This record gives sequence, C-alpha cells and structure tokens, in this order.
Amino acid sequence: IRMDGQTMANCRQIVSMGGGAYIGNMSPVAEFNYWVDPDAAKEVYDFTIPITMVGLNVTTQIVFTPTIFEFIKKLGKPAGELIDAMRGFYLGYHWDTERKFGCNLHDPLAVAVACDPQLVKTTLCNVEISDSGVTRGECLCDLIDAWKKRKNCRVALEVDREGFLDRFFGCLYPENAAEYRDFKGFLKGLR
Repeated sequence: IRMDGQTMANCRQIVSMGGGAYIGNMSPVAEFNYWVDPDAAKEVYDFTIPITMVGLNVTTQIVFTPTIFEFIKKLGKPAGELIDAMRGFYLGYHWDTERKFGCNLHDPLAVAVACDPQLVKTTLCNVEISDSGVTRGECLCDLIDAWKKRKNCRVALEVDREGFLDRFFGCLYPENAAEYRDFKGFLKGLR
C-alpha cells in the first residue's frame, strides 16, 4: 500500500484470516495476527480495498477432530501423510492451551472463502483496529452502524461447516468422494 497504492487500489478484495468479532486468542479481544502488528492491520483497513474478515469467531467453528484425522490417514494419500505428520503438534497445542480435543483450520477456511464466499454469512460494517493498550489488536466491529463511518469490511459471522468440509475433502480427495460420503454418514450417526 505504501509503495504502490495505485496498484493496490486495483485489487478486487482482500480475504483476511485474522481478527475476529468480539473474540481473541492473545487477549480477551485480540487475535494473534492482528495483535502482533496492529499498525499494519489498521493501515490495510484504512485503505480502500474491500476486505472480508474471516476471523476467530468463524474459524473456531471448524474443528478437525482426531476422528477426521484418522479418516485422512486411512485414505493414505501424500496430502494425508503430510496432514497426519502435523496433527500431533496441532492436537497437542489445542489441548494444552484450550482443552479442545481437535484443532481449528483457520487458514484453510480463509482460502476456501476466497474461492467460495457463500461459505460464510457476512455483514458489511466499519471495522477499526485498536493499536495500543489492553485492546491492542482488537477489531472494533460496528455492527449497528453507530459511528456512521465508511463500511470497510465484510465481517464473517456464520460459517457453513459442512460446506467447508465438503470443499476441503473435494479438493484434496476428489477420487474418494464415495468414502467421504460414507464417513459423513458415520459422523452424523455419532451425534
């Protein structure tokens, strides 16, 4: 933005995996990516590029459980082997920090939303990024239009979890569609 604002102004949109509507993981209100560099986040939100924020409030709804990891492992593909190799770290981290028996797919959800915006329900509003104090990194989402400022962001508020998982498995394992349908049926039976 600083080096070539004109070129950046030609971008259609930014899909940001960061922030969150009234949720944090570094503080009660700040998500890690925005907390680390709130000045950069603020600069992007103050620019004119339309932004879709895929924040913690929706990414934490996408949970890969040990059962899903086992299904991926059973498929035995190279992508599955890579995912299986990473699972110990992620499952351990989420258990140690959140007592969650599974892990979130923050970045994959943002990529999926960039490909298919219908995976999330959004609201257009003004978002300001706090850059200091106890609210450092907080996304102040004016969902009620109290400030009457430029609506600079589509804030994701709901996610189609099943639609995301369908897209995820469809991209990684298109040849295993029948096994995935059976697995989905198995999961529904567990509820």
